[in-house]
Amino acid sequence: ISLKISSIKKLADRLGYIYRADFPKLDGDLSMEMSLEEFSRLRIKLHSNRFVPDSTSRIKNPIKNISIKAEADMKKKTISINNYAMETGGIKIFSRKPSFLHLEKEKILLEPFWINDSLKLKGFYDYKKKKGSFKGKAKRFRIDHKNAKIDTSVDLTAKISGEAVNLNGRIIILGGTLEYDMEARHYATDEDIIIVQHRKKEMDSFFRKNFGIT
Repeated sequence: ISLKISSIKKLADRLGYIYRADFPKLDGDLSMEMSLEEFSRLRIKLHSNRFVPDSTSRIKNPIKNISIKAEADMKKKTISINNYAMETGGIKIFSRKPSFLHLEKEKILLEPFWINDSLKLKGFYDYKKKKGSFKGKAKRFRIDHKNAKIDTSVDLTAKISGEAVNLNGRIIILGGTLEYDMEARHYATDEDIIIVQHRKKEMDSFFRKNFGIT
């Protein structure tokens, strides 16, 4: 079975009738191939050039160049992601190592999930209680962005309760380079010049309100 869907928003609406979940508010293109074996094993290949969030989504950057190859065993309630890749905000996220998700009642278990073949995530999320706990470890995790190319060692624990996320652990910078270009700014220094403008109202961002780091 193969299909192409021009609107991700329409797909999320349809899936919402089958499975009760809040899907990301995205729109874009999608090409997907599926095969079903013995009515229990589903193989999926998915590709998208671009997902674009709408104005109400917390995700602001487009998600580009998405490819996922996965298998689902409906009897064992497991999902195996053989490999995946995507790009957002100038950062590439991928894995050539297999990742595993297990569905257990109201919980989703990661056993484990890989990011960039080096960061290993394990843990669970209870989508009914909206609570979860994850551990992430990497001896050398590469951050590759146009403004920074850094190697780090990661050992973090994340506790989720509702929208609140508390991060505990350590990130050690092993080396790299910062390539951020500071823009030149010019200000009036003459005492006779007065600049009058509206002061922007300060608003807490989602991350400032809900993320705690220790």
